[in-house]
Amino acid sequence: MKAYYAFHEKLLSVFGVACFIVLAIIAAALHLSKNAADAMVWVQHTHEVLNNVVQAKSDTIQIELSTQTYRITGDEKRIAERDQVIQSREKSLHLIKQATVDNPIQQLRWQQIREVIDERLTIARHMVYLRKSQGLEAANAYIARTPLQETRDRIYHLWQDMENEERQLLKQRLIEQDRTRQLSIAALLFSGTLLLALLFSTFFLILKQLKDLYSSRKALAENENRLSTTLHSIGDGVIATDTNGCITRMNPIAEQLTGWHFSAAEGRPIEEVFKIFSELTGRPSSIPIQTAIETKAVQGLEKNTVLVDRHGITRPIADSAAPILDSSGVVVGVVLVFRDVSIEREAERDIQTQNNRLEKEVEARTAELQASAENLRKVTDNVPALIAYVDAQQRYVYANQRYIDRFFTPDTSNIQGLSVKEALGDERYQKAAPHIAQALLGKSIHYDWEPFPNVWQMVNYVPTTNMDGVIGGYYVLIADITDRKLAELAFYKLTHFDALTGLPNETQFTDLLIEAIESGKRTNQSFPLVQINIEKLSEINDALGFSKGDQVLQEFAERLKRVAPATSNIARLRGDEFGILLHNSSADDAVRLVNQLESLLAQPIVISDIALDISAKIGIAMFPEHGLTPHDLYRHTDFAVRQAKKKGVRYRMFDHTQDSDKPHRLALAAELRRGIDQNQLALYLQPKVEFNTGKTCGVEGLIRWNHPERGLISPSEFIPLAEQIGLIKPITQWVIDTAMQLMHTWESAGFVMPIAINLSARNLHEEDLVERIHDLKTKWNIGANLLEIEVTETSVMDDAQHALEILHLLREQDIPLSIDDFGTGYSSLSYLQRLPVQFIKIDQSFVSNMLLSKESLMIVRSTIDLAHALDKKVVAEGVETQEQWDRLVELGCDIAQGYWIAKPMPVDTFLRWINTKKPPKKTK
Repeated sequence: MKAYYAFHEKLLSVFGVACFIVLAIIAAALHLSKNAADAMVWVQHTHEVLNNVVQAKSDTIQIELSTQTYRITGDEKRIAERDQVIQSREKSLHLIKQATVDNPIQQLRWQQIREVIDERLTIARHMVYLRKSQGLEAANAYIARTPLQETRDRIYHLWQDMENEERQLLKQRLIEQDRTRQLSIAALLFSGTLLLALLFSTFFLILKQLKDLYSSRKALAENENRLSTTLHSIGDGVIATDTNGCITRMNPIAEQLTGWHFSAAEGRPIEEVFKIFSELTGRPSSIPIQTAIETKAVQGLEKNTVLVDRHGITRPIADSAAPILDSSGVVVGVVLVFRDVSIEREAERDIQTQNNRLEKEVEARTAELQASAENLRKVTDNVPALIAYVDAQQRYVYANQRYIDRFFTPDTSNIQGLSVKEALGDERYQKAAPHIAQALLGKSIHYDWEPFPNVWQMVNYVPTTNMDGVIGGYYVLIADITDRKLAELAFYKLTHFDALTGLPNETQFTDLLIEAIESGKRTNQSFPLVQINIEKLSEINDALGFSKGDQVLQEFAERLKRVAPATSNIARLRGDEFGILLHNSSADDAVRLVNQLESLLAQPIVISDIALDISAKIGIAMFPEHGLTPHDLYRHTDFAVRQAKKKGVRYRMFDHTQDSDKPHRLALAAELRRGIDQNQLALYLQPKVEFNTGKTCGVEGLIRWNHPERGLISPSEFIPLAEQIGLIKPITQWVIDTAMQLMHTWESAGFVMPIAINLSARNLHEEDLVERIHDLKTKWNIGANLLEIEVTETSVMDDAQHALEILHLLREQDIPLSIDDFGTGYSSLSYLQRLPVQFIKIDQSFVSNMLLSKESLMIVRSTIDLAHALDKKVVAEGVETQEQWDRLVELGCDIAQGYWIAKPMPVDTFLRWINTKKPPKKTK
């Protein structure tokens, strides 16, 4: 039917197209007729205009001849003839104007012709008047003065242009008519060709339909054969019936299973050939043929059905009945498909036996797993960590007993199903929520937090995924780090507070001063820095003992606290030196503070019933007038204190005009510039030795200035000056270049030794620092890890974020990094783990005092433990005795550097030293 409808639609389409073509041919013919009529009108119109133009031209000539004849002869008849011709010309002009009304150009020419004619008529009339009244000579004289020839030429040109324009229009219209005619003829030819093609297409369409009909009949016969072959080849029994249940077809398998041949079974009721019974009850089972006809759906047999064949043999079968529908959906029969399931029944019995055995094994294995889970729970409950598992909905699936004991009430025994927010409470959950969100995105998270007062924990979230890669939850692993945090806090106090007075030390005070300077730069706010020096403290220590001197310092600190504003910062800087930072204050405020302190110091300090009169000298420096850096402000307050002592007054405000060191510094700055240009700088080397092997593992490159008159000048004297006058960059460039050249020479001779050079805070802010170092490494072909760079804590903390970026860029060049003078200026220990450094150098002040001071020893021990925990090596600076070496070995230090090993030496001296030295050894 689909093919029939398709053929019918195609015929309708062809008929519609043919009708359209015929209409197109008719339209083209009408168009051609109209074009021919339009062309005839255009030709007639053009000829009419041309004829009138010719007539007007002829009349104009006749008018002029009549007028000139009258002028010569004076014959009045010529005037009458002329007037008649003028009327004829006016008629022609009128016709021309009407014929060219749709042509603006011709209308303009007509108007110009009109004006020329009027001008010539005026001349002619005046000439006639003169001829009549004054005679021939007067008329001739007038004609000679008039533009008669010019108007004659002009009117003839206008007539000629009008003729040309009309002929050109006629030509264009004929061309357009010809083009339209050709297009119409082409359209007629195309339409006729298309109509002819449609006729042929219709013929071939009908021919194809006949062929398709033949092919369909042939395919139907082949399908019938294939169906028969399929039925004979299929492995199941197939019986087809009509709607009355009479057999119409059987395949060989059905003949085999029923014991009936198709020739004998054809036309018989299905119940007579296909006899089935319930295996359980032995009663006949119904064949679902009628149900399939009624429901038009596939129907199956009941389970445990057996088929009894014609010879009485029974076998279990599986069966289904499906309706046979014609193209309109009407049921025309039923097909019954069945098969012998004897093998499947036997397999089912074997499977059931196996299932029973597996159930017993699963029960036994489940009991083992339960026992293992219980043992695992006992282990996790007793490990020194809090362990839990949380699902993707943030609900607890498991938690060990330590976790429950830490976060829940004692009577809580099971938290399974409880949400994390319910467990932690709102306050703690707000802290943990951002980290939990990251874990549920698949990221492993670790962080420290304080869930309870004075209780610190290290928390790790380890996400888990299922087989599809979807986050299923995360493990929570918590360790108590309270002791470590308390140790860090104690370490911080040791390195940032004075143990005797409890006041901030110089390190912390410098950090506060840096913050105040940065704030002052942003807000343009000045502030004073006050330095107070207790006088004659050494005499008190000598007379009464150091313990009494310590009590004086403690009482002095208490009095400073009472007199200083609440917003100020007080610190013990060194020995008998104290500092006060007055925020957002003026010089007058500092002077008022000095006066209050003076009145307070007027009261004696009583120590062991001894009243001690204490006095102090005070120096004041203002930011920004007296300095823009901590170094400058410290130096100038110290200078002011010295001036106060020198002048015998209580205090002095810094006065740069009295800085007697200034000329010396200016001279030294000029000499330093010349020294760099004249190659007066020298590189000295100080070895670094491994504690466990005694081998030299590297050297530190230290600069010296061989002054031609002053001799060898220490870097502590000229490096700060170089930083102030902008010479630190070329000096650093010289040191790096010299060190790399030296390593290149050594490596060429088969000797490899790393050299460490120092960078200042100003170096870290040089824009091209990283690029210059890379270029020098390339120039001298220096291998990885040979050039080492050391930076101090204070230089890093001046601009921590910028320093961190520079250090990472240097580390990417395979340059090992060291933190120098560690313990003197680091403001945040947690920041240390972010620095890409490999070595930490303990400041020599702690190493030299560790055998005398418990605080120094604790700082050294804590630094070593902290560095090793962060997988970094420790270098002890300033090792000067065997006892210091031995103690550092006991503490597990990695590398030593100091005078006990070797002093800084020239390059040639170092080469002799390394060939003759003996490795240090522990004495006990």
